[in-house]
Amino acid sequence: MNGQRRTNRQSKWLAVGACAALIFLGLHTSAHALSIKISDGIATPIEVTDGGVGDIMSQTGAVGWSGSIGVFTLNVTVGQSDPLLGAVDAPALHLTSVHTSSAPGSLTIMLTDTDFTLPLAAGLDSFVSAIGGTGGTVTSFKTYFDTSNTPFGTGTLLADLGPYAGASFAGQSSIGLLPPSSPYSLTMIASISHSGISTTSVDAQLAAVPEPSTVLLLGSGLAGLAWWRHRKAQAVQ
Repeated sequence: MNGQRRTNRQSKWLAVGACAALIFLGLHTSAHALSIKISDGIATPIEVTDGGVGDIMSQTGAVGWSGSIGVFTLNVTVGQSDPLLGAVDAPALHLTSVHTSSAPGSLTIMLTDTDFTLPLAAGLDSFVSAIGGTGGTVTSFKTYFDTSNTPFGTGTLLADLGPYAGASFAGQSSIGLLPPSSPYSLTMIASISHSGISTTSVDAQLAAVPEPSTVLLLGSGLAGLAWWRHRKAQAVQ
């Protein structure tokens, strides 16, 4: 009887330990925070996290939102990051966004991800920020890293591009500035402005690349991003 009680107690403590381990693992994995935020400066900002409420993308490593906010009646925004694109030691954020307005207005589109680590993967020693698109006016495009690892953190500026206007536009910036510690977050912020009924499409990237930076491949991302997509596709096969 005593032996059976000891066995029951041991089983109970093993179960408690297993539950604690699962809780710890759940907390650890949830720290990774790929998110988008949309704001028109008037209505309550819309924030969607990968796998959270309002996310229209089913894959881990992709987050998306579709809907209306203020005078911007048609919006589709998709962001990609690790593990779908890049890795924790080879950051690669990709934002694709389309916005149509029915009246004059402005909109800010933000993409962020956390828990990137140092050192960077072999051969990577700088960050490149790039943006391309059509229509409307992009008043600014800024990218940041933040060693507080805060979602949407703006601790250190990496690039400040724009303004851009016209039927099509493109720009990029490369910098060898790296975070002094990890984990860290990365954030990109695109601001657009419409003078009336208009549509703006944006394709933007922020990625760690070899120095010197490669040329931006508009519409499909950086050459480094294409390489990572190819690698991911091979892994799936």
